[in-house]
Amino acid sequence: MLKNAHYLSYGSTLESSIRAGGIVAVEELKTCMIAQQARESQNLPEGSPKPHINCVMIDFFLWDLSKLVECGEVSMNKHLEVLPCHRTRSIYY
Repeated sequence: MLKNAHYLSYGSTLESSIRAGGIVAVEELKTCMIAQQARESQNLPEGSPKPHINCVMIDFFLWDLSKLVECGEVSMNKHLEVLPCHRTRSIYY
């Protein structure tokens, strides 16, 4: 359905599953980034500023990256299949 650009009904099981999967993935990525930041901060001088990592920043970054991949400005690993984002008519997107 994604490859064929079919619209998914807002609130459908499939659309909700995609959105929920995105939330879980961003939360997991945030946890990994914070753990990495903690490991790296051990080597920084005392009082060095640490960037604040939050889900909104990650989500915006991933959205922007996906648009760059979609239009061909950025290429992804050739072993990964890149699917287009889902299409849903809604006031929330």
